[in-house]
Amino acid sequence: MPLQKFEEKVQLEYNLIPSRSKLGRARRASVKHIRGEDDDQYKMLWDYGEELRQKNPGNKFYLCIKEIFDEKTKETKEHFSTLYWSLDACKRGWLMGCRPIIFVDGCHIKTRYKGNLLTVVGIDPNDCISPLAFGIVEVESTSSWEWFLAS
Repeated sequence: MPLQKFEEKVQLEYNLIPSRSKLGRARRASVKHIRGEDDDQYKMLWDYGEELRQKNPGNKFYLCIKEIFDEKTKETKEHFSTLYWSLDACKRGWLMGCRPIIFVDGCHIKTRYKGNLLTVVGIDPNDCISPLAFGIVEVESTSSWEWFLAS
């Protein structure tokens, strides 16, 4: 919600006139409460991948990390690099009943960590999208597309 709309809502419902900085802090706190911390979500990726593999052995989940040396703390830390996952049921469904054509696309991820989301989709007989595979990469480039399509 834009700050202007948020300000109007607070004025109407609570009869208060907060400053823009207070509105910004309140909005950030509410988003943090609803979505949680990004760091916590990235830490749960290993568990998510293991759960996908256990529930259906045909699912694919590749999580790549790289080690980065932090100059401030003089420690080596793990850094998220790339991620690929595809669900076996979606692929089998596409092979059984969808049109023999796929579409690839990429879009920017607009969180504080940035990156690009790469997708492969097919079209089913009802002209609906059928997801086949997803990937997250740091930069959309020829090498990242080659890695994604080879996975």
